Amino acid sequence: MRYCYVKDDKILDGPILLPKTWNNISNFNLLDEQSLIAYGWLPHIFIETATEGQIIEGSTFEVFSDKVVETQISRDPTDEEIQQRIEFLHPVVS
Repeated sequence: MRYCYVKDDKILDGPILLPKTWNNISNFNLLDEQSLIAYGWLPHIFIETATEGQIIEGSTFEVFSDKVVETQISRDPTDEEIQQRIEFLHPVVS
């Protein structure tokens, strides 16, 4: 699982795997979830929204008291983008 380090409702680090040592605390990655949350390390939840053929444009982050939720932003391709894909996958050979 990945985590985000959050302070004052701002993500300062992550999403990353927990460090083994943090602020002189050894075995930091072995702490229970409530201890991690108390230190500001919140579990990262990723919500994938893109379906096949859609274009991923990025993501948004929401910080809650017990987790950080990242939601993928996706959209349907334009007609021009579809045509470019077709031409790329099936080039005209002369």
